[in-house]
Amino acid sequence: MTTSYKVNWQEANENYLTTALAQLRQILQNYINGHQNQPQTKDISTPSNLQRLCDLFGLDKFERDVLLLCAGMEIDNGWAGLCAKANEDANQDYPTFGLALAVSNHSNWSAMTPVAPLRKWRLIEVAASNTLVNAPLKIDEQILHYLMGSPHLDESLISIFEPLRTENIPIMVDSHRQLAGEITATWQHTPEILPIIQLCGSNVVSKKTIARTVCAQLGFNLYAVSARNLPNDSNELYQLLQRWQRQTLLNQSVVLLECDINTTDTAQLNKVEYFIHTVTSPLIIATYDRLSAKQRTMVTYDVEKPTTNEQRIIWKQLLGEKAGGNGIVDTLVSQFNLTAPEIYSAYV
Repeated sequence: MTTSYKVNWQEANENYLTTALAQLRQILQNYINGHQNQPQTKDISTPSNLQRLCDLFGLDKFERDVLLLCAGMEIDNGWAGLCAKANEDANQDYPTFGLALAVSNHSNWSAMTPVAPLRKWRLIEVAASNTLVNAPLKIDEQILHYLMGSPHLDESLISIFEPLRTENIPIMVDSHRQLAGEITATWQHTPEILPIIQLCGSNVVSKKTIARTVCAQLGFNLYAVSARNLPNDSNELYQLLQRWQRQTLLNQSVVLLECDINTTDTAQLNKVEYFIHTVTSPLIIATYDRLSAKQRTMVTYDVEKPTTNEQRIIWKQLLGEKAGGNGIVDTLVSQFNLTAPEIYSAYV
């Protein structure tokens, strides 16, 4: 994406959000003034993150109004005053479901339920209150930044999910490049739920490189999580996975689960199995011992170290004329048996 396109899209996205908020502000003002017939909002054709978010999470028009009502509090300095006037209470200077039901042309009571998108995906936060309809509402910070065109990783995931770059990938040997191509083809030719990809073996660095290559080829963002860092409490793990599910919808993410645990530890293994069976996002597992998935299709690949010939080729490329005859290279290969990144590190 060029810089010019980014600037133009950012401007269009902000204009879309500004226009949508202006329309809702007018509806609020008309309600305050006692106008019974609320103006119909005009369709805005410019693509935006607001519309994309509505499509991703299946928000109806009322849920969109609630989200905008909450976003207005963060963007428009006069929004709190409008809410207080509309609520006819100076102390209620904040959005509520009750206010949304009163002013929206698309009122929908079921949108307030815990299983409806706004609360299920935590797009908004509902503060403690005696009644649900009068509880203060607040837009989730990540969702606000997403609407503004500045997406980022959810704060609750930052300490556990590590972003892996999908550019400037180290050079791979032919056998690993071929394996990455097979995985890419497997996912490309799967029409619905992607099968889990399991990369087995002790070659940790190469498994990460393969995962990065696959995501680069498919345009996915990649995040790694160590099984050791997953919460032990089942409720905490469930909440974490729900946050991750939202993240994957927002920016097309793949998770690389690094199973660096003792598989004879039942508690640790149960945690990993719960993760595998619960997460619905594209998943790559890096493990030494093979795992099984009862509820999802899993395709397993063994990631071996580069062959002797592949190691020899890398050493020759690095040493150049210094390699002399094959004696030096053969000695290095036989003594060290390294992965490609390890060879580059050793040479440097």
